[in-house]
Order: sequence, then structure tokens, then C-alpha cells
Amino acid sequence: MTTIPAAASAEHDLMKLRDEYESMPGMCLNVQQAARLVGVDREWATHLLDELEAEGLLLRAAGGIYRRSSPLMSKWPRSCRGNQG
Repeated sequence: MTTIPAAASAEHDLMKLRDEYESMPGMCLNVQQAARLVGVDREWATHLLDELEAEGLLLRAAGGIYRRSSPLMSKWPRSCRGNQG
């Protein structure tokens, strides 16, 4: 069972992930990659990614790949496609 980090720690994790996506607009990560980047377990990484998706910062592809919602691209970058075409 995963314990939820304290509010300050949770905000730090969210800010770290948000900053990574904002500094690299073409970055695409799955849950495992985000977990490794932030140094958390997969369950908490999923929560963080879902929060950023709810904020409108990220879009999630059918294959579980998360990328920035803007700048909008007519096609997903090759590295982000997963199951996208």
C-alpha cells in the first residue's frame, strides 16, 4: 500500500514534473518513466500525471504516453506516438 506524501512533498513532486514538461515541450513519458524521473512509485506517478492532465498541461495518449497539451502539433512526435498514428 502506498502512503500519500505530505502536502509539501506532494507539491514538490508535482512542481518537479511540471517544470520538466515545461522546459522540454516535446517530452513524452509513460508512468514508469515519470516515476523514475521524480523518484516515486508508479501509483504516485500516475496521480501526479493525472493532476497535470486535469490542469490542462498534459494530454494522455491511448498507449499511456503523456505529453504537453501545447504547443499543439498536427501529429504526435515520433517519440510520443506509442499507439498513436
